[in-house]
Amino acid sequence: MSKRALCLALLALLAGGAEGLAQRPKEKDPRPTVRPRVTVPMTAAATVPESEPNDDYTTADAVSLGDQATGTIDPAGDWDWFVFSATAGQMIEIDVDAEEVGSDLDSYMYLYDTDGTTELAYNDDWGGWYDSHIEYTFTAAGNYYIALREYSDPDAGGPTYTYAINFTEVLPGVGDPVTEFASGFVCVFGLVAADDGTIYAADPCASEVREVATDGTVSTFVFGDWWPIDLTLDAFGNLIVASDDGWIYKVSPEADVTAFAERYAPAITTASDGSIWAFGYPGGVAAQAAAAAQGDFYFYQYDPLGNLVDSLAVSGSSPDWLSIGFSPAGELHYSVGDTIYKLVDGIPQSVAVDENGGMGPFAFDTEGNLYVVNWDYYDVALYGPDGTLLEDPFARGVYSPMDIVFGRDADGTPNGRVFIADNGQGGELVSPMEGLQRVAQVGSAILELNADGVYEDGAVVGMSMDMLTDDGLAAELFGVGELTDGEKDFLDFMGNQNGEYDVGDFRAFLVYTGTLPGVAQGVSWR
Repeated sequence: MSKRALCLALLALLAGGAEGLAQRPKEKDPRPTVRPRVTVPMTAAATVPESEPNDDYTTADAVSLGDQATGTIDPAGDWDWFVFSATAGQMIEIDVDAEEVGSDLDSYMYLYDTDGTTELAYNDDWGGWYDSHIEYTFTAAGNYYIALREYSDPDAGGPTYTYAINFTEVLPGVGDPVTEFASGFVCVFGLVAADDGTIYAADPCASEVREVATDGTVSTFVFGDWWPIDLTLDAFGNLIVASDDGWIYKVSPEADVTAFAERYAPAITTASDGSIWAFGYPGGVAAQAAAAAQGDFYFYQYDPLGNLVDSLAVSGSSPDWLSIGFSPAGELHYSVGDTIYKLVDGIPQSVAVDENGGMGPFAFDTEGNLYVVNWDYYDVALYGPDGTLLEDPFARGVYSPMDIVFGRDADGTPNGRVFIADNGQGGELVSPMEGLQRVAQVGSAILELNADGVYEDGAVVGMSMDMLTDDGLAAELFGVGELTDGEKDFLDFMGNQNGEYDVGDFRAFLVYTGTLPGVAQGVSWR
């Protein structure tokens, strides 16, 4: 199942039960070309036909890197096994050609450790096709195993279920190796890094927001009758949580949950003026279908207190899934299909394009470079602020990327650590909870890229009260401060709301921080 199909299946599951999750996807967009891959030249490539029986690791056919193994999943229920040697630190790409070249096979592929039984990786679909693909970096030398089966095993197979498997060594990207930072999730969607370096993760399958300490320890931050799918932080340190039940919630640092806004919003972020922006539809899941039929989707802007400020309808191809975020220049960007756009005066402008689709969540560094995870190709690419492709792939080895964020130091400063919410290698139905079947993802984890390959530290997301100081705000009154326009807009909104930052706004800040007694004029800070 592809990444976007997994997202939609999960949302449909949470909204209306488990029917359909285990069904085979009905259609997939054709892949026009395969993105070029940097490979190590092989001089001894050979075609190795399978030799039955090769139904388990003890009878696996031997292949070498650079070889192409060929065979047929025949009869129904057949499994074909291959064994190859790898060295420590070697990155291997194992790619199936079947449905893409006219075969009836919809492959599932597994990579096993040297014992033939410990699963290291797994893949169903890749690159918009039913064909499987695994990229893996080995930590130890040895003989490793590949097993291939039909998606509908044991009900499908036959002479027309042919395949070729290509075994290739690949060069790592500058962001490799990708390592596991935290595990223990049922499934993991949105991420946000707090001012103390803590990462909060949405785990809709467990109805929880998880708290991930700087050492990777995972604990429950808040549990509820909800399905959190994306997160952001407001200026006061509260989590703003988009849930698939049609509401956006506010969660205080003490884990108190209150309503922020009634909105079905799969993606949410914070602007530099403290306003909260959500992608969504004018209603619940049913309204999404109606809006999609018209080719429209919407952006909603809320003030820091949850009041709706504005909405913007964007016409075009209504997305299956969409990610949003603000650049360091304060421009709202969003990814949909094969393109990342930015809104300029409310008009979408193309920034970066991947002709093969799959543009997913992204994160900005301080220079405005975009780190983009690809839902179809299981990797991360790096684009410049103008959309120039800088590194492709930047990093490999992600399985089901749902979000990407920069980490923060304990003082709130964004650093050069990049984390990915990864839903792992596949899902299975588990025990019912409150009338719904939940999806357990094999290997759901937060992954970390190699910080040595990151170009710059992360850009500040939104704004925080911790960024503001008495001295800095006082200096701004005399024209020598360094407040951004967004920060001044925020202070004015939370102060006297006269359209500019002035002494009244400074006084409101001092009252809020306890420096001065009294109650701030205008809108309450809380």
